[in-house]
Amino acid sequence: MICFSRKTKIIFGKIWKSWSSKFKRGKSRCPNVSWFTNDFDIANAFVNNFASVCSHNSPSQHLNLQQEFYDSFSRYLDSSPDSECLIDGSMVETAIHKLKTGKAPGVDGITAEHVLNSNPLISLHLLALFNAIIKHSYVTAEFGFGLTILLLMDPAWINIGQSL
Repeated sequence: MICFSRKTKIIFGKIWKSWSSKFKRGKSRCPNVSWFTNDFDIANAFVNNFASVCSHNSPSQHLNLQQEFYDSFSRYLDSSPDSECLIDGSMVETAIHKLKTGKAPGVDGITAEHVLNSNPLISLHLLALFNAIIKHSYVTAEFGFGLTILLLMDPAWINIGQSL
């Protein structure tokens, strides 16, 4: 059996109180939606409402609006010629020099210090990467990965793991 000190129990109590206030669901305050009271009827009311909002006014109007969108979209993509840089080297250099140091690395393990202290040619590689991303309108899924690390700020919390 694990015995916790009074201080540890207080810390855990504060953690769970904070957790519950953010994530615990309370009872619904609205007993009905559009005069429906059971979950099935309420769900159907939402489905009908959003289906009517998202449906086409008419097939011909849909085709007109779709063609208008494609025309506007093609002009948007053709707005800059291939020979023109979308991002220039000075923008990349400025962004590199504005990186904040002392931050935790991402999933790839690269920190701002790695980029700041690397060979100056890194800005050319980043320039090519960012221009390719913009030109092809494609960002790999890996750019969306993140990492959250719990930092223990209270020295009393450090002893929690040792008392287990």
